[in-house]
Amino acid sequence: MPVNEDDLYEDRDHQTQLQFAGQGTDKVSYHGHGGDSHADDVQLERFARAVVDGLEERIPAPARQPLLLATVADNAPLLRSILNWDPVVEATIEGNPDHLDAGQLVEAGHEAITSWNSRASEDLLGRVDDARSSRRAVFDSTEIAAFAEQGRLASVLVNRDSVDLAAPASDANYNQLNAIVVNTLANGGEAHFAPAELSEGLLGIARY
Repeated sequence: MPVNEDDLYEDRDHQTQLQFAGQGTDKVSYHGHGGDSHADDVQLERFARAVVDGLEERIPAPARQPLLLATVADNAPLLRSILNWDPVVEATIEGNPDHLDAGQLVEAGHEAITSWNSRASEDLLGRVDDARSSRRAVFDSTEIAAFAEQGRLASVLVNRDSVDLAAPASDANYNQLNAIVVNTLANGGEAHFAPAELSEGLLGIARY
């Protein structure tokens, strides 16, 4: 994964605005990128794609966590458009990260993640309140399992403290929870850890 744009030149022509390639004859075709401004844009996108490719190759999809960008504001939209990563935290640590030490990056990252988590929790609580008022909230685990299998769940919320991640494969409760989550996702629903404000160990939100 490149650290800066100089790393891109290891196996490529150093000219950005004019590159050439042989055609198997005495002729050479030239490809120009236009003026300096366009050349800079092309070079920036090339660097961004190299960074993203290196990151996604280094961290496989099953091991990925929410991604927080630290970049100047103008570059954030470009990176978001290239990334094949879910989720990317909406907030961004703005400014040149080269001008921040490790402690400052950690502090800024903690603030951004905390704010993002808070907004996500507020959104989930609002959806739960709406489901309660419209009688789409499902609390019984057997009923939730049936709804999930039938594709009737829009979302399932799991209390983090109620999940025994060390449970053996034969554990009936763990298997039921696993089936609920898998069936919900397979039918286009969402699965979330419940906000701390919810006391229920498991809660489903029906589509209708």
